[in-house]
Amino acid sequence: MTSIASSHRLVEHAIAVILMFFVNQGNVLIAHLLFIYFSSEE
Repeated sequence: MTSIASSHRLVEHAIAVILMFFVNQGNVLIAHLLFIYFSSEE
């Protein structure tokens, strides 16, 4: 159970780091990439 909890915490930490990286790059870039991603889904 501890391995699952630690891996889950590791994933959350990785997501937080990625979010901070994107915020540093600029929210406009994120919005643009998300728009391209969601528009390509259709």
